[in-house]
Parts: sequence; structure tokens; C-alpha cells
Amino acid sequence: MFFVPKRVSDELIEKVADFRCKGRVPALSWLHPNNGASIIRCSQPRVGVSRARSLEDETMIKEIWRTNPTGSNIHILDSRPRMNAMANQAMGSGYESTTVYKHCEIEFQDIENIHVMRNSLSEVKEACDHLFSKNGKTWFSKLETSGWIYHIRWILKSAVKLVKLINQGSSVLVHCSDGWDRTSQVCALGQIMLDPFYRTFTGFCILIEKEWVSFGHKFHTRLGHNAHVLEEERSPVFLQFLDCVYQIMQQYPNSFEFNNSLLCAIMDEAYSTKFGTFIGDCEYERECYKVRENTHSLWSLLHRKSMIKRYINPFYSLPVDPEYGTPSPSCLIINTDMSNFYFWYQYYLRQHPKYCNKYTEKVELRATEMCEKIYSLTENLELANREIERLNKIMDTMRLSWLRNTYDSSDFVSGKRSMIISSASHDPLHNPLIKSDEDGLEKVMEGGGVIPEPLPTVSENSQKEAESELKKSDNIENNNNNNDTEDENTQDPLISAENEWAFLIKKN
Repeated sequence: MFFVPKRVSDELIEKVADFRCKGRVPALSWLHPNNGASIIRCSQPRVGVSRARSLEDETMIKEIWRTNPTGSNIHILDSRPRMNAMANQAMGSGYESTTVYKHCEIEFQDIENIHVMRNSLSEVKEACDHLFSKNGKTWFSKLETSGWIYHIRWILKSAVKLVKLINQGSSVLVHCSDGWDRTSQVCALGQIMLDPFYRTFTGFCILIEKEWVSFGHKFHTRLGHNAHVLEEERSPVFLQFLDCVYQIMQQYPNSFEFNNSLLCAIMDEAYSTKFGTFIGDCEYERECYKVRENTHSLWSLLHRKSMIKRYINPFYSLPVDPEYGTPSPSCLIINTDMSNFYFWYQYYLRQHPKYCNKYTEKVELRATEMCEKIYSLTENLELANREIERLNKIMDTMRLSWLRNTYDSSDFVSGKRSMIISSASHDPLHNPLIKSDEDGLEKVMEGGGVIPEPLPTVSENSQKEAESELKKSDNIENNNNNNDTEDENTQDPLISAENEWAFLIKKN
């Protein structure tokens, strides 16, 4: 299942599929939630030397342009070097012409093909072997000769170009030759930088399933899962993608919920074929092989509690809106200068005793354990606060019950006295609004309140003590307010006890 503009009919899609290589029609990959710009992916058109046209294909591109509310031109990012695109044109394929495709602009991204990348990885392996056996005297020169880091840089430069265009409100159409190698790299990396969801543990797994597995990257062929795969068809396309993710993580270490170990684990399992996730070249083959019925998914294993601890980044922090302090979408724009790129030694040199990342793994594991303890303590604190609140409510109810038992209802008289209940603390947990329909106690207001008539009559000794307390308070109030006089019929000031409720009787 894929998404296309709603005004595009099924008949038109079939004709577009005939015009695009391998039948890979333009399909929606990602939609910006605010400006409506979209990422579209497909394969190259079959224009050839004669510059053949397809009105249906042009109509579909025009409908995609109409879906953008900003009205900006569609930017076509052709991942190939221009010379490669022209060579493909001589063989019957090619690229779009801006004179035919209105509202479009095309840019070539200079990412090399699978054959160049395969040779580059072979030289990286040779440099690593040399580092193991000959003490690495020519390590840096061999690594530079391989050009591996340069290829990684060009892929990320294309992804950054995509991100900037989307943020400007322009829709972007990405393709290479067949639309399942370099196209997957650029589209997936662009979404990682644009959408913080794809930087979470679960979101990253979904991204791989969507952009690589579902859109038909040829895992079986590119990884050489059996001996029948031709050597010239193998290429480290998926490995380059994970290497690019590693480079983004180096510049934004707190923006990813997962760590480097997850990247290594996914790449190892992609080669191992123990799970059915990366078996086959497309969905059709996986259905024919009944992969889902006969194998397990890698994502099920990775999401187990016993496994997920290994791959969580303890330093991960959600993007926060500085004004409101709430999580908000955050876009990552990396620096593509060569000085900002690193060799992924945690993967390529894992077996080297000097460069293995066991120490780093121990630090991350220890930090993860500390975070888990903090989360556990935080949960326990919340439970304790809720229990305290519950007990406070019980105590408030018990205080009212004590009040009812202390002042018998037979002692209530009408219109003679009023009882003022006050509290030294205005904490709502100690003075909640409590309703009662017994003994004339209707409610106790937050921070102090008045119980209306009928009101209780107390013993003479208690009354004398209360009157004595009131006189003392009158004297204190008179000393503090020399210019204020109290009328006998006005209400006396409210007096609070320090640590307990005060029940004061005021004489009429």
C-alpha cells in the first residue's frame, strides 16, 4: 500500500508505472505536519535518447505539486552524478526535463553507484586487516584512499539539502536509478533529521521497516545471502545508511533514544538471516517464501525488556519548547564539513583489542542502570505522595468526626453563638472542602471557615477559657492597631492554632 494524490486514478497510475523503471511510481514517503511539503520517492523515467514523454507521468507530478499549499516548485533530487544519469539515458532511461515537467527543478547529488561503494568497502576491509596485522603504519592513507568517508559525506549532504528544502515549504521528489538504494538512504536520513519520532527506539525500527523493507530494498541481493548472488550485485547500501546515522549521532548525541549498539545489532542480524525481517528482495518474495509464517521478526526480539536495556541511550532528552517547556518537533541540521566526520570504529574495529568499545558499553550500561533507578524512585515518590494525600483526607474526616462527637447535637442552640474553625496551614491537603449534612456542619472552607447556626453550647469552664482567649486576642489586636476600635457587635479576628485546628467560641 502506498499513498498518491487523491485526484490520481488507478488507470493513470498503471500508465505511470509503465513509464517509470521497475514500475516504481511516485509515492508519498513523508508529509510535513505544518507547511504541507512532502517527500516523494520513485525511480527514473524511461525517456531515452529520443526524450520520450508520458502525459500521465507529467500529470501525476503536477498533481503532487498541487498538494503543496505553499505553491513552491517541486525539487527533484536525482541522487546520481549527472554523467551517470546521461549514461542511463543512452540506455533508455534518464532523468526529467524541466521544460516538460512544469513547476519542477532538478539537482544532481553526485552519490556514486553500488559498484563504487562495493569497491570502497573492500578497501576499508583491507585497511582494517592491515591495522590488525602490521601495526597500522599506513592506516590513515589506506582509509583515505578508500574514499569511504567521502561517500558518507555526499549521502548526508543530499539528506541535508532535502531537509532544508522541506523546511522552506518545497516538496521534494527523490530518485536514483531504480529507486531502492540511494533513494532509500536519502529519504530515510531526511526523515531522521526532520522528525524526532524516527529518532526514538521504536520510531527507528518503523523507519527501517517502511523505507527499506516495505519499499523494496534488495536485502537478499545487496547483502549476498546465498552463493547464487552475483558479486557485482552486492553492495553495502544499508551499511552506509547506518554509518550515516552514526555520523548524525556524533553531532547530536542527546537527540537519539537508542545508542550505537543498536546500529551494530541491526547490521549483524541483517547479515545473519536468523530473522525474517531482511529476507528477500521485496514484499512479493517474502509472501512467496511465507516469511512471516515461518520466521520471527527482529523487532520482536529487540523490544523485549531484557534486550532493550542494551540499546537505550541514557543521555537521551526529548526536544523541548523553550517557551512552554513541552516536547516539540525539532529539526537536526548537521555540519557536513569533512572535519566533522568520524570512522565508525565501534563497528569496523570491534575485534581489535585497542579499539573495541567494551569500555564505552560499560559506561552506557552503568548510566542506563542509574536512569532506571531514578525512574523507579520517581515512581515510588509519586505513589508515596498519592498515599499521603489519601491519609490526609482520612485525617480530615476523623477531625470532623471528633468535632461531632465532642459537641453533642443536643447542645446546639439557635442564634446565640457561632463557631469559627481555623487552621494555621492553608494547605488544601489539610483544609479541604468537606461537605456534611449532619449536626449542622455543612462545610469547612479552605484555609478557615464558619459553621452556620444552629451552633453548639459548651460547658461553663470551656466557655470561660474561650472568652479569656478572646480577651487576650482583643488586647493583642488593640496594641497592634491603636487607631482601630472594635465594636462589640462586630466579629472578632480569626485565630489559628500553630499545629492543630483551633475551635474558638465567640460571645455575642
